[in-house]
Amino acid sequence: MARLIPEQLAKQRADWWRAYVVWVTLQWTLSGVATVSAALAAAIPTYAAVFGVVAAGASALIGLGNPNRRAQSFMRAYRRLNNVCIACETQDTVLIDAPQKAHDEGEQIIEIAED
Repeated sequence: MARLIPEQLAKQRADWWRAYVVWVTLQWTLSGVATVSAALAAAIPTYAAVFGVVAAGASALIGLGNPNRRAQSFMRAYRRLNNVCIACETQDTVLIDAPQKAHDEGEQIIEIAED
């Protein structure tokens, strides 16, 4: 008989997915702002300084915050935990402590990306 995943692990899995969505949205938003601002700076010379500053600021935030790296770490952690949770829910052969181990591994993945 398959086992249910503890509620806290299910919540953590959902939280990691939301964190991935936030970071990847931030990455795409900042990239879009930088690209459009740079294009507008070239297209509208009278406002080139303003658009240039916006493009530079968005690019700097991408470089400093590295949202893509953070998004990918949350996705890797989510996938690891999700795969083990699905296996635990559907297969009797999966050890009972496997989801907790996957959670711990996911936390290590996220911690490495934050360094």
